[in-house]
Amino acid sequence: SAAGGGGARGRPRHSGGDDTAAAVEDATWLLGGANTPPPTAGYRTGDLWKLDLVSSCTMHVQGNAAVHSMSVDPFESIMLTASDGGVVQLWDLRAHPVRPVGAYSTGGGAAFASGFIEGQRLAFACDGSLHVFDVATQAGVTTLLRTEPSTQFTWATGAPAECGVSPGLCSLGMDQILCCTQSSVHHVDLRSPELATDWRVGTGGGPHASHPVSEDRGRESSWGLRTVAVSPDSLYICVGGANGHLWLLDRRVGGFVNTWTAHEDAVLRVFPCGSEKFASVSSDRSAQVWSVRGGEVVRHGRVRGLPDSGPGMCASSLALQLFPHAPKQPRVLYALAGHKASVCILPEHRKDDEAREVRVERSNFFTDVGEKLTRHRMNSLAALVLPLRRLLIAGCEDGALRVCT
Repeated sequence: SAAGGGGARGRPRHSGGDDTAAAVEDATWLLGGANTPPPTAGYRTGDLWKLDLVSSCTMHVQGNAAVHSMSVDPFESIMLTASDGGVVQLWDLRAHPVRPVGAYSTGGGAAFASGFIEGQRLAFACDGSLHVFDVATQAGVTTLLRTEPSTQFTWATGAPAECGVSPGLCSLGMDQILCCTQSSVHHVDLRSPELATDWRVGTGGGPHASHPVSEDRGRESSWGLRTVAVSPDSLYICVGGANGHLWLLDRRVGGFVNTWTAHEDAVLRVFPCGSEKFASVSSDRSAQVWSVRGGEVVRHGRVRGLPDSGPGMCASSLALQLFPHAPKQPRVLYALAGHKASVCILPEHRKDDEAREVRVERSNFFTDVGEKLTRHRMNSLAALVLPLRRLLIAGCEDGALRVCT
């Protein structure tokens, strides 16, 4: 199972010293988890591993600024970290030891989202405006949906301001980006930015509206679109809002076809999790799995008990890993908050059964010598999974990148 926690017991204890720390760092990056069992029949190497939430080594970003987002290219060779001050650093994961090799500045406030477009060639960062830059030269290519500092994403309230790009954005491949502002979803093609497509959220909910938005909750000021995800076949787009609603857009129809009340609180992140399925995670400490086949929405499962330590979960402190080559294709959710984390497999839907519900435990992080990390020593704001290396990286408020096994 990929779920773990409290696994520091029985791990070797290390004495202090630079030599020992360097040896632990080398072993972490080269070998991954120390307690990793051999792959099970039907699983490929790197698919599933035992996660003990042990912080084996630590790196720091430029200026020890709070880390708000991390991303990695499909080959796990380059990592991006986005932090306060609008600084995006590039890290060469092929180097030994791992080290930063470049940086890009948005010139604005905190950079709270990052990602790659079309493999390694281009990357994007977001500080309320959308910046696209060249990975090789760290030179800016274009700035889209530009906003003033006063309208940027507000970390204090955890919700987007009246204007500006929200934290949830994703790549469609082939130089295309999806992002959302307060009440609209934008599809931008970098080859012809002037031909960007906008879909504005309405109150009707479409022909399949399961739970139509009421008049008082349907106002633009309460929508606060926060996250967007696209299905693997690029046909469906799912958008989550600050009012706990989800909106479903069918690109074949060219507009929204459904909207429903998914959570009791704000939707933090939406993930694609297979053909015609999405998973949503909310600050109400729950995650839900939805089928959207044909525009009809059916809930397949729910997870309760996600962590709320420190400032609580945010869009960047959540990660979902799919296992397309494993039996039953499990979906593993990683949810970090402060000094705790939950790791669980999202419940599967069985035919003729009601939606399944599971409750997960919150676990502490540990040092490599078995000491529990308290809230005063670790406040995680971002999560990144490296499945090929079998590592989890936690980006923290003090600028630390804790590499965990």
